[in-house]
Amino acid sequence: MKKSNFKVRLMTVLSILSLMLFSHCAMQDADDLNSKLSELQKGELAIEENGGENLRKNAQNQILAEIKQATSKFHKIESAMETGYELGSHCVSHSEWGAMGYHYVNSDEVDGQMNHLIPEALVYEPMQNGNLKLVAVEYIIMADLWEGDGVPMLGEIAFDFVPGNPDGIPFDNYQLHVWVWKDNPNGMYFSFNPKVTCE
Repeated sequence: MKKSNFKVRLMTVLSILSLMLFSHCAMQDADDLNSKLSELQKGELAIEENGGENLRKNAQNQILAEIKQATSKFHKIESAMETGYELGSHCVSHSEWGAMGYHYVNSDEVDGQMNHLIPEALVYEPMQNGNLKLVAVEYIIMADLWEGDGVPMLGEIAFDFVPGNPDGIPFDNYQLHVWVWKDNPNGMYFSFNPKVTCE
Protein backbone atom coordinates (compact mmCIF):
# COMPACT_ATOMS: atom_id res chain seq x y z
CA MET A 1 0.00 0.00 0.00
CA LYS A 2 2.83 2.35 0.93
CA LYS A 3 4.57 1.54 -2.34
CA SER A 4 1.49 2.35 -4.37
CA ASN A 5 0.96 5.67 -2.50
CA PHE A 6 4.59 6.52 -3.09
CA LYS A 7 4.20 5.78 -6.82
CA VAL A 8 1.08 7.94 -7.03
CA ARG A 9 2.82 10.82 -5.25
CA LEU A 10 5.92 10.37 -7.41
CA MET A 11 3.83 10.42 -10.59
CA THR A 12 1.98 13.52 -9.37
CA VAL A 13 5.22 15.34 -8.56
CA LEU A 14 6.73 14.35 -11.92
CA SER A 15 3.58 15.53 -13.72
CA ILE A 16 3.69 18.88 -11.92
CA LEU A 17 7.40 19.26 -12.68
CA SER A 18 6.76 18.42 -16.35
CA LEU A 19 3.98 20.99 -16.54
CA MET A 20 6.18 23.61 -14.89
CA LEU A 21 9.05 22.84 -17.25
CA PHE A 22 6.74 22.90 -20.30
CA SER A 23 5.18 26.14 -19.13
CA HIS A 24 8.62 27.73 -18.58
CA CYS A 25 9.81 26.59 -22.03
CA ALA A 26 6.61 27.85 -23.63
CA MET A 27 7.06 31.24 -21.96
CA GLN A 28 10.70 31.36 -23.04
CA ASP A 29 9.71 30.35 -26.59
CA ALA A 30 7.03 33.04 -26.59
CA ASP A 31 9.58 35.61 -25.44
CA ASP A 32 11.98 34.44 -28.15
CA LEU A 33 9.21 34.57 -30.74
CA ASN A 34 8.16 38.05 -29.62
CA SER A 35 11.78 39.18 -29.75
CA LYS A 36 12.25 37.73 -33.23
CA LEU A 37 8.96 39.20 -34.40
CA SER A 38 10.01 42.60 -33.09
CA GLU A 39 13.34 42.31 -34.93
CA LEU A 40 11.57 41.32 -38.14
CA GLN A 41 9.16 44.23 -37.83
CA LYS A 42 12.08 46.61 -37.28
CA GLY A 43 13.80 45.10 -40.31
CA GLU A 44 10.67 45.50 -42.42
CA LEU A 45 10.34 49.09 -41.23
CA ALA A 46 13.97 49.76 -42.16
CA ILE A 47 13.40 48.15 -45.56
CA GLU A 48 10.29 50.29 -46.08
CA GLU A 49 12.15 53.45 -45.07
CA ASN A 50 15.18 52.61 -47.19
CA GLY A 51 12.95 51.48 -50.01
CA GLY A 52 11.06 54.77 -49.82
CA GLU A 53 14.33 56.68 -49.84
CA ASN A 54 15.49 54.66 -52.84
CA LEU A 55 12.21 55.35 -54.63
CA ARG A 56 12.60 59.09 -53.97
CA LYS A 57 16.18 59.02 -55.24
CA ASN A 58 15.14 57.02 -58.29
CA ALA A 59 12.35 59.49 -59.05
CA GLN A 60 14.75 62.45 -58.76
CA ASN A 61 17.35 60.65 -60.89
CA GLN A 62 14.67 59.97 -63.49
CA ILE A 63 13.95 63.71 -63.71
CA LEU A 64 17.66 64.44 -64.15
CA ALA A 65 17.93 61.78 -66.87
CA GLU A 66 14.97 63.34 -68.70
CA ILE A 67 16.60 66.80 -68.48
CA LYS A 68 19.83 65.40 -69.95
CA GLN A 69 17.98 63.69 -72.75
CA ALA A 70 15.97 66.84 -73.57
CA THR A 71 19.03 69.12 -73.60
CA SER A 72 21.68 66.86 -75.15
CA LYS A 73 21.14 68.49 -78.56
CA PHE A 74 22.24 71.84 -77.09
CA HIS A 75 25.87 70.79 -76.75
CA LYS A 76 26.10 72.53 -80.10
CA ILE A 77 25.48 76.20 -79.38
CA GLU A 78 24.05 76.56 -82.91
CA SER A 79 21.22 74.17 -82.01
CA ALA A 80 20.43 76.23 -78.93
CA MET A 81 20.34 79.45 -80.92
CA GLU A 82 18.15 77.91 -83.63
CA THR A 83 15.69 76.91 -80.88
CA GLY A 84 15.46 80.49 -79.57
CA TYR A 85 18.19 80.70 -76.93
CA GLU A 86 20.16 83.95 -76.98
CA LEU A 87 23.10 85.22 -74.96
CA GLY A 88 21.56 86.83 -71.90
CA SER A 89 24.54 87.74 -69.76
CA HIS A 90 28.27 88.10 -69.46
CA CYS A 91 30.14 85.15 -67.96
CA VAL A 92 28.90 85.08 -64.36
CA SER A 93 31.47 84.27 -61.68
CA HIS A 94 32.03 84.68 -57.94
CA SER A 95 35.33 85.27 -56.16
CA GLU A 96 34.73 82.48 -53.61
CA TRP A 97 32.21 80.07 -55.08
CA GLY A 98 33.47 79.66 -58.63
CA ALA A 99 31.43 80.50 -61.72
CA MET A 100 28.23 79.77 -63.57
CA GLY A 101 29.25 80.68 -67.10
CA TYR A 102 27.35 82.28 -69.97
CA HIS A 103 23.56 82.10 -69.81
CA TYR A 104 21.70 81.62 -73.07
CA VAL A 105 18.06 82.45 -72.37
CA ASN A 106 14.94 81.52 -74.31
CA SER A 107 12.80 84.56 -73.41
CA ASP A 108 9.67 82.94 -74.92
CA GLU A 109 9.87 80.33 -72.16
CA VAL A 110 10.26 82.78 -69.26
CA ASP A 111 6.76 82.88 -67.77
CA GLY A 112 4.86 81.52 -64.78
CA GLN A 113 5.05 77.89 -65.90
CA MET A 114 7.50 75.11 -65.08
CA ASN A 115 8.43 72.41 -67.58
CA HIS A 116 11.58 70.51 -66.66
CA LEU A 117 12.06 69.41 -70.28
CA ILE A 118 12.31 73.02 -71.50
CA PRO A 119 14.68 75.03 -69.28
CA GLU A 120 14.49 78.80 -69.63
CA ALA A 121 18.29 79.07 -69.79
CA LEU A 122 21.26 76.99 -70.85
CA VAL A 123 24.57 77.61 -69.10
CA TYR A 124 27.85 77.34 -71.02
CA GLU A 125 31.43 77.38 -69.78
CA PRO A 126 34.02 79.13 -71.98
CA MET A 127 36.82 76.76 -73.00
CA GLN A 128 40.44 77.70 -73.69
CA ASN A 129 40.00 76.95 -77.40
CA GLY A 130 37.23 79.56 -77.61
CA ASN A 131 34.36 77.07 -77.74
CA LEU A 132 31.47 76.95 -75.29
CA LYS A 133 30.66 73.81 -73.33
CA LEU A 134 27.16 73.08 -72.01
CA VAL A 135 27.47 72.53 -68.24
CA ALA A 136 24.07 73.28 -66.68
CA VAL A 137 20.49 74.37 -67.19
CA GLU A 138 18.60 77.04 -65.30
CA TYR A 139 14.89 77.32 -64.64
CA ILE A 140 13.46 80.83 -64.25
CA ILE A 141 9.83 81.39 -63.26
CA MET A 142 8.24 84.82 -62.96
CA ALA A 143 7.10 84.98 -59.34
CA ASP A 144 4.07 87.20 -60.06
CA LEU A 145 2.76 84.71 -62.62
CA TRP A 146 3.44 81.53 -60.65
CA GLU A 147 0.11 79.87 -59.80
CA GLY A 148 1.38 76.77 -58.04
CA ASP A 149 1.06 76.04 -54.33
CA GLY A 150 4.10 77.37 -52.50
CA VAL A 151 7.53 77.48 -54.06
CA PRO A 152 8.08 75.72 -57.41
CA MET A 153 9.76 72.33 -57.10
CA LEU A 154 11.88 70.18 -59.37
CA GLY A 155 10.92 66.82 -57.94
CA GLU A 156 11.91 67.28 -54.29
CA ILE A 157 14.16 70.30 -54.85
CA ALA A 158 12.74 73.74 -54.08
CA PHE A 159 13.53 76.74 -56.27
CA ASP A 160 15.22 79.82 -54.79
CA PHE A 161 13.27 83.08 -54.63
CA VAL A 162 15.32 85.94 -56.10
CA PRO A 163 14.13 89.56 -55.90
CA GLY A 164 14.25 91.57 -59.12
CA ASN A 165 17.62 93.15 -59.85
CA PRO A 166 18.22 95.81 -62.54
CA ASP A 167 21.70 94.34 -63.12
CA GLY A 168 20.33 90.84 -63.55
CA ILE A 169 16.77 89.58 -63.92
CA PRO A 170 14.61 92.70 -63.46
CA PHE A 171 11.55 90.95 -61.99
CA ASP A 172 10.99 88.84 -58.86
CA ASN A 173 11.57 85.24 -59.83
CA TYR A 174 12.09 81.69 -58.74
CA GLN A 175 15.19 80.05 -60.15
CA LEU A 176 17.14 76.84 -59.97
CA HIS A 177 20.43 75.77 -61.53
CA VAL A 178 20.86 72.09 -62.32
CA TRP A 179 24.39 70.91 -63.14
CA VAL A 180 23.43 67.93 -65.28
CA TRP A 181 26.41 68.27 -67.63
CA LYS A 182 29.26 68.99 -65.18
CA ASP A 183 29.98 67.72 -61.69
CA ASN A 184 29.53 70.39 -59.02
CA PRO A 185 31.31 69.69 -55.70
CA ASN A 186 28.92 72.16 -54.03
CA GLY A 187 25.94 70.09 -55.12
CA MET A 188 23.86 69.45 -58.20
CA TYR A 189 21.58 72.42 -57.48
CA PHE A 190 24.01 75.02 -56.10
CA SER A 191 24.16 78.17 -58.26
CA PHE A 192 27.96 78.39 -58.61
CA ASN A 193 30.44 75.68 -59.50
CA PRO A 194 34.09 75.83 -58.35
CA LYS A 195 35.08 73.66 -61.33
CA VAL A 196 33.83 76.32 -63.78
CA THR A 197 35.84 79.39 -64.68
CA CYS A 198 35.24 82.45 -66.83
CA GLU A 199 38.96 82.86 -67.57
